[in-house]
Amino acid sequence: MKSSVVISVEFYYQGKRFTPAATIDLDSLMRAHGGLPDLSLILARANDIGDYTYELEIMRMEPLHFDSAEGLVAAYIHDGELDKAAFVAAWHEQQDNLVVQSIARRIMQIDDLDQHPDLRRALQEAYRLGKVAAMD
Repeated sequence: MKSSVVISVEFYYQGKRFTPAATIDLDSLMRAHGGLPDLSLILARANDIGDYTYELEIMRMEPLHFDSAEGLVAAYIHDGELDKAAFVAAWHEQQDNLVVQSIARRIMQIDDLDQHPDLRRALQEAYRLGKVAAMD
């Protein structure tokens, strides 16, 4: 299930109330950026607020509100606030687990690594070490 969320903010500019909102696919952002980019800027662009405008500057002074979450991100939203660091870490772990499960299925015909916790841990450790080595 994909991680998506409705992001909104309320602010006033030149005596007018603005309430931009947009449904954002966080999986796409995570795949493209490896983390969460400036969500205020994403929200602004989705609502035709320019990158170099006073509206954006005022908007950035207000907290973003998150709701109607689906997927993994739902566990990291509390009282309309997103725990970005925890979500990003969990998303990366989930992606790693998908890769490890795919390897177990393809090489060893194991469909559920939860039935083999020691093998899961060994494959996860090997995968993580490989990722670290590839970055060096």
